[in-house]
Amino acid sequence: MKPIDLKTHCLTCNKRYIILLIIFTVIILAFMVIAPIATVSFHNNNPTWSDTFLKPTKQIIVDVTELKVAIAQTPEEITQGLSGRSGLADDEGLLFIFDDSAERTFWMKDMLFNIDMIFIEDGKIVDIAKNMPKPKPWDWPATYTSKSPADMVLEVKAGLSERNGWIIGDSINYQN
Repeated sequence: MKPIDLKTHCLTCNKRYIILLIIFTVIILAFMVIAPIATVSFHNNNPTWSDTFLKPTKQIIVDVTELKVAIAQTPEEITQGLSGRSGLADDEGLLFIFDDSAERTFWMKDMLFNIDMIFIEDGKIVDIAKNMPKPKPWDWPATYTSKSPADMVLEVKAGLSERNGWIIGDSINYQN
């Protein structure tokens, strides 16, 4: 039986340990670089709709405040909503028009700014979700379900409903 040279054997173990440590460090560093890039690419993967979809084309009056609104009516437009858009002016909004009246659930998927959601039924505000937060990286987007049935939902810049004093029962004037 041949004796083991402990000095050579320990050097071999140390070399393996150092190689494994280097590989592990490279993997960790690669993850730290790739993960933020992957988050951005997955976060901004929403389709781009036509320019006319998000251009305000109609006028709406909430209580006494006049707004220019774009209209979301098709399933694609309703799905897209304001996702991916960088913001809204104080006098702009997106109006969702539905064929029926039901409790409405909205979520903040791919939103880049906070909004207020105004739920409307028969020309009256029935609920307001104030300052709905844009999602943070790796967070599940916030959702909100209206407390009453609604046939329209108006999305506006966060804080606009509070600054204008909108409350449940305020009238909405919109002509199709």
